[in-house]
Amino acid sequence: MHPSYRTSFDELAHATDALLAAVAALPDPCAAPAEGGWSGAQVVRHLIGAETGITALLEKQATKPADQLPSAGLKSCFRSRLMTWMMAQPDKRFKAPARLGEPTAEAVEVERLRQEWATTRQKLGRVIVSFPVSHRSRAVFQHPRAGWLTLQQTLRFMIDHVQHHQQQVKRLSSLT
Repeated sequence: MHPSYRTSFDELAHATDALLAAVAALPDPCAAPAEGGWSGAQVVRHLIGAETGITALLEKQATKPADQLPSAGLKSCFRSRLMTWMMAQPDKRFKAPARLGEPTAEAVEVERLRQEWATTRQKLGRVIVSFPVSHRSRAVFQHPRAGWLTLQQTLRFMIDHVQHHQQQVKRLSSLT
């Protein structure tokens, strides 16, 4: 794995562990807040679904010749940084893309979610390890709001996405 990918991949793992610990610490991780919104378990399911979709797309993009992928330039860098800034805003909410659907509200053990996410993460790791060097400056993921991103920018988004939802879980813990 390229060193910059390794750093981001490790940061993603750390953010994931912190989020899972926060969800596990909730009195009832499957209980949705009274005023509406997702439970801690639903947040985890949403993140697993997003990561699964991104991993599948990256796997597909890795098989394409580099010249069939859009070049990433300053616009991509700017949009990526803007998305990072937006997701760091404590009260900023985003509507989840319709293709992800609503995460199920059925009761589930946090440990089961942890195992499911670990399986998804292992697959992401395998995709990153085998990602072609020729694709480093190519846009490989189209974010619904930020547009086309490189693999490095996609990993940054994934980290920001988990950290954004950590804020949501923190709000859940303050409601109990």
